[in-house]
Amino acid sequence: MDAEAPGGGDRRDDRKRRRHKEKLRKRRCGRRSKGRRKARKAGKPQRKLNGRSGKRPGKNPCGRNAAEKFFCWIHPILSGINGLFSLALKARSEASALYDNATLLWTVVLGLLCRRTTRNKMDGDRNDPAYALNLMRLSQQAGWVEGEEKTAPCSQLEASDGAGTYYGQFMTDLDVNNAGRAVEVARWGRLRWVIENNFKTQKRDGEDGFGLEHTFCKDEHASRAAHMLMQLAHNLWQVFESGIVRNLSKGVSRPTQSLWARKLCDALHYYDFSEIEIVTVYLNHEYERELAIE
Repeated sequence: MDAEAPGGGDRRDDRKRRRHKEKLRKRRCGRRSKGRRKARKAGKPQRKLNGRSGKRPGKNPCGRNAAEKFFCWIHPILSGINGLFSLALKARSEASALYDNATLLWTVVLGLLCRRTTRNKMDGDRNDPAYALNLMRLSQQAGWVEGEEKTAPCSQLEASDGAGTYYGQFMTDLDVNNAGRAVEVARWGRLRWVIENNFKTQKRDGEDGFGLEHTFCKDEHASRAAHMLMQLAHNLWQVFESGIVRNLSKGVSRPTQSLWARKLCDALHYYDFSEIEIVTVYLNHEYERELAIE
């Protein structure tokens, strides 16, 4: 039997007493305050994962690394390429021009390397300051207007006649025997053209379309669901493009829908919009101005 302590309690071994105090201390440290417990209960229930199942996700391709490798690879042969480019446009005098001949030709070559498969897409990148600097690193153009920010040339090398005039041809089995009838047939033809372009947009692969011909899934019901989601995405894009994108395109150098889609994708990948201030955006600017007057 243990002897009684002077205070009337049991006398315990010092080692057991220290262990007991250590357990009590750990329990107190492991407990959460009442306020934290209430906040956790009021919030979204927390999931407890005991490990990640399946294959770990791979890293995103590094465009910056690829660009650095490209410049390093092509640097030894740049002088030879630019020498040929400078001789290619013999009828053009570089002395009185803003851009060197090599810069003009590298505009097209670099655009195609970046899969800018139309001149509109190439010109959509020309106002980016970094793009212009990278272009002139390739062309090795040294001279530039003092105090002016560097820009890339437009792919439209020659002057255009009848700018803004639309020429279209339609094949029809309808009778067209006067000018008024021709205008009416052309108007209906353009409406049909818009419908056909919508289907083309869904069928195309890559950034020009939604990839309808791609097999997203093997199950029949899942494929139908994927197509319905594609219809929703296309409808959202048409409203977004006809209102927001069309207003943003004013004063911009011939941007295409696919270019805006890529710009939107890049912005969503490289910038955090989770805490931006939400403001009302009107698709119709006339309605917005009427509200401002009232």
